[in-house]
Amino acid sequence: MCATVTADTRALAAGRHILAIQDTATLRDDGHRNSLNLHPTIAVDAATRALLGLIEATFLARDGGAAAVHCNKRPFAEKESHRWLAAAEAAATLLPAGATAVTVVGDREGDIYEDFALRPPGVEVLFRAHHDRRLATGGC
Repeated sequence: MCATVTADTRALAAGRHILAIQDTATLRDDGHRNSLNLHPTIAVDAATRALLGLIEATFLARDGGAAAVHCNKRPFAEKESHRWLAAAEAAATLLPAGATAVTVVGDREGDIYEDFALRPPGVEVLFRAHHDRRLATGGC
């Protein structure tokens, strides 16, 4: 079902600047860290603000248990936060489909180093800042 919808979205991307907007929504949560979450990325035409469709969607099931290895010790590809970069990679497929530009937009949870350093070529990213950053002029 997602493959059909995402193919339709790619077809609509030609000639447009696409905003690839992503976030995580909780679908079910029992209050004890057992939850089912959806991380969709939607395509919006930057000029007209028209919703074009789904770019990508990831389901996340949390079983309530703590991770065996602290997240700072795991490779990025094994972290749940990898979903933010995976969404940018999926959005990049709109460029060969004819999109004139792709800008990935996310909230503070996506403000991680890898989203900037590993972003696909030709894709711009815009995240709400989660961490203060030192500017070249010395300020924050």
